[in-house]
Amino acid sequence: MATVLQRLLAGLSGFSLEAGGRPPAPQVYPLGLDAPFLSLSPHDTLTLRDAYEHIICLGETGRVKTSGPAKSILGQYMRQGWGGLFCASLKSDDVSRVIALAKATGREESLIVVAPGSGWRCNVLDWELSRPGSGAGLVENATGLLMEVISNNAPNGQRTSKDSIREEANARLIPYAMLLIRAAKRRITMDTLKAVVDGMPAPHPTMPGLTWPSNSYLRDCLDSAKAHSADYRACEGFFTGEMVKPGGSRFVASVVYSFQNMTDAFQSGPVKDLFFSDTTFTPAMCAQGAIVVLALPVAGYGPVGKAAQLLFKAVTIKELLRRQGLEGGRPCFFFCDEYQTLATPLDAQLMQAGRSSCVSACVRDPVIRVGGVNHFMLPEDNSSPDEKTPVVLATRYGSNAMESLINDVVKLGGLWERLEIKVFGWGRV
Repeated sequence: MATVLQRLLAGLSGFSLEAGGRPPAPQVYPLGLDAPFLSLSPHDTLTLRDAYEHIICLGETGRVKTSGPAKSILGQYMRQGWGGLFCASLKSDDVSRVIALAKATGREESLIVVAPGSGWRCNVLDWELSRPGSGAGLVENATGLLMEVISNNAPNGQRTSKDSIREEANARLIPYAMLLIRAAKRRITMDTLKAVVDGMPAPHPTMPGLTWPSNSYLRDCLDSAKAHSADYRACEGFFTGEMVKPGGSRFVASVVYSFQNMTDAFQSGPVKDLFFSDTTFTPAMCAQGAIVVLALPVAGYGPVGKAAQLLFKAVTIKELLRRQGLEGGRPCFFFCDEYQTLATPLDAQLMQAGRSSCVSACVRDPVIRVGGVNHFMLPEDNSSPDEKTPVVLATRYGSNAMESLINDVVKLGGLWERLEIKVFGWGRV
């Protein structure tokens, strides 16, 4: 079996790309969903279908999850020619381990190690506005991405009601700022967004008209857009009308402060340099076999590392969700050690898409912190008595899988009345 797999995969060239280069031509991936992925024992083999439907490794700290099963799974992704994203979410030595594993599996040339000074950059706003496919080019979508990441980066992934009021104003401001910058035929970066916001006018305190900051970038963009853009009137009406009416100069100052506060994590340092400046790679390269490693672990970079990884993780997941099958590309993995560090609501959408018609139920007793996960496709085993499913396979069916999982949690001390259950899959549960 291993020889057959090696022969099939031999036709897939490794992904090799210098910063700013062009990706290789798409290649047809040779393996089907039922092809073996990883052998767990002589009688139990994970298939590619299992890998697509997500794999999770659970255990206490120090139980060799990273150096044991996680290493085997990541190594197999590499051996079978997958592209993907690796988030070094917490541990400082994760990056060196991934690089070593890529060397051992012959995938070193596929690596895109994103770190300060690496030369690899992806302007995520520019990507959202210029990528191929439906919905591209819409400033509303680029704004939605930015606002979503801002929310996920807040403490506990939630912002206060006061934050929400300010976010509403910025949800109107940011798309008009992007529209104006594009209308003026300039690049959308965090610097140019900030310059537009800083250059907003305010009502004159004693007479009709507006007062403008000196050297206003916004005013300069309006002058440039006036000559060659149909969006000029909309932008002018927003910045010189709508934004200066509600509360005068105090309102403008509040909106400017809110923007600065919300985007503070993206306005300087590695996050700005890597994800809001130039572009030398894109998330779409994963489908051609690139293995993107975000080398900004929280242990070393702190909140900056978390903000950077949450940002590019969201961009990559959205790109994966837009794919219709392999589309001539490679399978893609998303691998995150210490996953709880970077968990967001967007992850559930990726799990739903990967599981398709399958279902996974998570059951736990939050008091004693005991729980488990199952996975099944059909609710009942409808085979005849003569064809009854062997006991070892019975939990492939919902009725048996749920009963078995709940009983196991109860045996470990869980109480029925305290159990929490969340269900993922079935396309849209």
